[in-house]
Amino acid sequence: MVKSIRKPSSSPVARGEARPRILAAAIEAFARHGFEGVGPRHVAELAGLNHSLVTYHFGSMEELWKEAVSSLFETFRLHLIRRFQGLDGLDAEIRLNIVIEDLVSIARDNPALHQIMLHEGRTTNSRQEWLVENQLRPMYRMARDMIEQGKLAGRVRDFDADLLYYAMIAIAMTPFSLKAEFEAVTGRNPEDLTRQIAAMIRCLMFVENSGDAR
Repeated sequence: MVKSIRKPSSSPVARGEARPRILAAAIEAFARHGFEGVGPRHVAELAGLNHSLVTYHFGSMEELWKEAVSSLFETFRLHLIRRFQGLDGLDAEIRLNIVIEDLVSIARDNPALHQIMLHEGRTTNSRQEWLVENQLRPMYRMARDMIEQGKLAGRVRDFDADLLYYAMIAIAMTPFSLKAEFEAVTGRNPEDLTRQIAAMIRCLMFVENSGDAR
């Protein structure tokens, strides 16, 4: 998980420290303001560094944005790969359950992922095209295949697979990406409801749900 960074002390930046600090600051800035609302000086101020280091390490704001997004998706991808190791041959329902549990955990620990996606999903542009081709579509194809296999086996509800996929994402990510609003409206922390969120997705997804909402 890439954590937000606050302004550091005035001590010199250690070798190799500037790049990850810039990347973490960029994730925070892009999640809050979207690509158009962020510049090198904004990122540098959050990271507590000279703005020239942003260009030095990443070249352009678009390259910085791509690396920021990739780092968030890589967290999810590597986690799934580790979880799936040795699970070849398991049915689609078991694999979907793993995806659901991990999706909710990643959404809870990295709310910036969905916040950035919401910014970029509103209009068609080169960044959205890159995001779809390099990050979203591979994950979509993997999950959709599992959903279709589950439907054929009679374990997944007979709703449109694409709608099921996006409903799963919405339920998993929205309480955490809108955490401030959720807490203001309900007076509750969505992190305390992580297990119930996963159970709700299982109820939506599977014909017979054995999930525990406690």
